[in-house]
Amino acid sequence: MNLKLKSTLANDQGVQQSDIDGAERIKYKVYFKDGTSEVIDLKAKVKNWKVFKATDIKKIDMDLKF
Repeated sequence: MNLKLKSTLANDQGVQQSDIDGAERIKYKVYFKDGTSEVIDLKAKVKNWKVFKATDIKKIDMDLKF
C-alpha cells in the first residue's frame, strides 16, 4: 500500500498498517460523482487497483473485519 494511502487511513480513519495486516477482510467501496462505484479489496492476492482522481470521488465506505 502506498505511503499516501497509509497516511490518510491513519489520520482520517484511525486505521494503522497493523490493523490492515491483522484484518480478515478489508475492502473499500468507492463511489464516483458520475454514479459508478468500484470495490477495492486490500487483502486480495492480485491487486488490480486503478488510480483515481480525488476530485472524481463522491464517497468512500470501508468494510473492515477482524
